Amino acid sequence: MANIEQRTSNFLEWYKENQARYSEFAQFVLDKMLNALKERAMLHAYHSSRAKTLASLTDKCGKRIYDDGTKNYILKYNDPRNQITDLAGVRIVCYLPQDIVPVQHIVENMFIIDKKNSNNKIELLESDKVGYLSVHYVVSLKEDQLSTEQRRYKEMKCEIQLRTVLQDAWSQVFHDRQYKNNMANTEIPAEMIRETNLVSGALELLDNEIERLVKRYDDLAKRINNAIYQELLDCAVDKDSLERYFRIKFVRLGTRFFSYDDISNILNKYGIITIRDIDMLFDDGLIHAIYALNIQLTIDKILMYGMIVNNTDKFFEIEENKEIIISQEAYKLLEKFIDIRAVCKKYSLQVKEG
Repeated sequence: MANIEQRTSNFLEWYKENQARYSEFAQFVLDKMLNALKERAMLHAYHSSRAKTLASLTDKCGKRIYDDGTKNYILKYNDPRNQITDLAGVRIVCYLPQDIVPVQHIVENMFIIDKKNSNNKIELLESDKVGYLSVHYVVSLKEDQLSTEQRRYKEMKCEIQLRTVLQDAWSQVFHDRQYKNNMANTEIPAEMIRETNLVSGALELLDNEIERLVKRYDDLAKRINNAIYQELLDCAVDKDSLERYFRIKFVRLGTRFFSYDDISNILNKYGIITIRDIDMLFDDGLIHAIYALNIQLTIDKILMYGMIVNNTDKFFEIEENKEIIISQEAYKLLEKFIDIRAVCKKYSLQVKEG
């Protein structure tokens, strides 16, 4: 026991010296998440980051659990340096349960996941149980994400919590109170736990009902938007009709021009007259590939991708007197649909390095 207590004391002293670094690390992880959400035009309710307070960590290190073998309460963390993984924490709060899934995909693709210490609380509940719901990931950074300056974050871990607004409200009110009573080794009466979990279950039902109603509203909006869309297809191409089309077709990629006059001239030479002609340039495969780039694009750039894939020679013959530089991301996109290597050679196109 003395060794465990000394190890805990050393750990707390170490954390005093490193708390600021964990606060910086949490903010770094949050910034990466927010940038990813912004690139994908994904909305969320609110967010936060924090390093664990020394008082909270001290309480956590003192937490005891009942041991069936000794019939005594023993320290839960006998090696806190390696067992406690939430020294840095990030919280992303979404409006609806369905909003959490794409955020999960971002987390799972962006970070190294500590699967042993990560969990989805709803998956841990039995089908006949209700209670605290949240998705928790413990993550660390991939090597290729670290600059020289950021190598101080190597092997550090951060807990990322994903919740809905209602789940977060429940947690703020009840979860911390339950946790603090557990820390004090105070047994919470069974009826209080049951009532608290019933509130959680009611909020889960409310979350699902709100989501169902939102879907009905969205389906109605889609029907309205589809009528507007069909009417738009027969409009002549001008700046206003193009902006309206891209707000519907490429809603997550922005609706600004680099130079409307230049792209209008190219469209005219290409033979584009109506918005329906524009729509014919983009099938689902090309649209999916453009979204998969995960970068903001101008209307001009997206239109050029469509024209190149639709009729490569026609486009480059229009632009034959211009010096054209193909970016790496454009090259990777276009090679999925055309022999871009041969096209670059035929029309003496330059491929941008890096």
